[in-house]
Amino acid sequence: MYRVLMWWVLCCPLLALADDAELMRLHAMAYKVTADASLISLRQGDAMSRQRLAQTLQATQTQVDALASQWPQLGEQWQLSREFIEANIELAAANGDVRYPVNLDERQQALYQAIEQAREQNQGANERAVLRALIALEQTVAGYLYFNINVFGGLSATDNIIETATQSFRQALPGLPEPLRQRVERKWSFIEGAVLDYNQNSAVFIVRRTTDSIRDMLSEALVAQEN
Repeated sequence: MYRVLMWWVLCCPLLALADDAELMRLHAMAYKVTADASLISLRQGDAMSRQRLAQTLQATQTQVDALASQWPQLGEQWQLSREFIEANIELAAANGDVRYPVNLDERQQALYQAIEQAREQNQGANERAVLRALIALEQTVAGYLYFNINVFGGLSATDNIIETATQSFRQALPGLPEPLRQRVERKWSFIEGAVLDYNQNSAVFIVRRTTDSIRDMLSEALVAQEN
């Protein structure tokens, strides 16, 4: 019995850290779902945006499946998000409903909240630098692309969502290992001004391409850390 208790004491913090890392991954992926669902509208549902969204939905589904037994509320909220997005792809592609951006935001906010609650309940939560940067990046991209489809209101310049996300991303950069930090900072400095100028000018293509590159850098770093 003593050995069992000692194993529990020693392993539980490690299990909690592992669980939190997976929840952080899901948090980042949930923002990417929002971004790619917004891209459907911005690109009128072309083949690239559809393929990109399909891949993101499948990857997120795999992540949720791995966590759903421990966090059933995540599975429930994710299913609602996926059903909403898949049911409204053609509507989004045609920009046929001015309420779509608002409804998308409401649905995704419920998913974000479920993930945040799971992380709060998960004792031993650990803010890992690369994952924290990835979450902030995906939040920035989601906010930027969402703003570009929400031309009829709902998100205004006073909401400061994009400013808050970019600040979080900038704050996460010093924690990145070298030379990753330098590489990411060079890429980010190229588009930071354009991102923050969202209310005056749209630079969807360059922001998407550059943040795709930064995402790849951070994802590669995560794989290297795990190996």
